[in-house]
Amino acid sequence: MADLTFAGRRSEARITRYQPELVVSVDDRAYAVCPLPSDAPDRFHFALEEDVVTGLCCEDDSTIYLHMDGRHFSITKHSFLSAGLSSASEGAVCAELPGNVVSVHCAIGDTVTAGDLLLMTASMKMEVPVLADRGGEVEAILVAPGQSFERGTLLVRIREALPAL
Repeated sequence: MADLTFAGRRSEARITRYQPELVVSVDDRAYAVCPLPSDAPDRFHFALEEDVVTGLCCEDDSTIYLHMDGRHFSITKHSFLSAGLSSASEGAVCAELPGNVVSVHCAIGDTVTAGDLLLMTASMKMEVPVLADRGGEVEAILVAPGQSFERGTLLVRIREALPAL
């Protein structure tokens, strides 16, 4: 999830599906996105529904800046977005089966113990709980209710609690 600001108005943007096509939701309105080849590293082109969008992109440590169709957008980076790049790392809670998220039972910053309910998912017409496999702090929740996912998708990342000194 990312915060998108345009002309002082803040919106919530999230990727709601990766395959067979990328779908991005902005304020709960879904848009199909198809990346197109780019002619320069700071330029982007993509098909958004039936339109082709072209723009410039640059970033700093905390924000991605986009310029499209004479309009400027800024997207605030969240540290947990990069957490999803390596699902094999410690603290990763990945989907064992493909399915859909029914409900989320934790929040970023929550302290959990092994066995705590993190998510309720649905797979093969059955509800399947996703439980914490270790104790720690919820660092990232990378799915939302209603979102579908494939086997192996990173769902939640838990940062292991440091031992008390």
